[in-house]
Amino acid sequence: AMPTMAMSKWDNLAIEVIYEIQVNYADFELKKIAKTHGISSAYACKVVREATGKTCTELLQQRRLEMAKWMLRNTRNNIADIANAVGYNNLSYFYLLFKEHCGMSPREFRGL
Repeated sequence: AMPTMAMSKWDNLAIEVIYEIQVNYADFELKKIAKTHGISSAYACKVVREATGKTCTELLQQRRLEMAKWMLRNTRNNIADIANAVGYNNLSYFYLLFKEHCGMSPREFRGL
């Protein structure tokens, strides 16, 4: 069935958030998008979760780690610079997330 017109506004919001995460993953700010639409960040996140089955945080982490993996494979940048480039200022947090999601450290991943 086709979604109702009332729904399509929120589908567009979800698409916009996903697009922003894809493009501006390093300095993504949900509150900016929420403000544009006159809604709270929490509500924007709810809309995204209903559309994708994932939270904004999960989508953002996924995208950032995807980009970090690409940079580890395709550049000689050091790991701290890569973490920074994808939006993580806290290096130990980046290591923790990377290991949790990829099952190995960024250095191990690069060595593959």
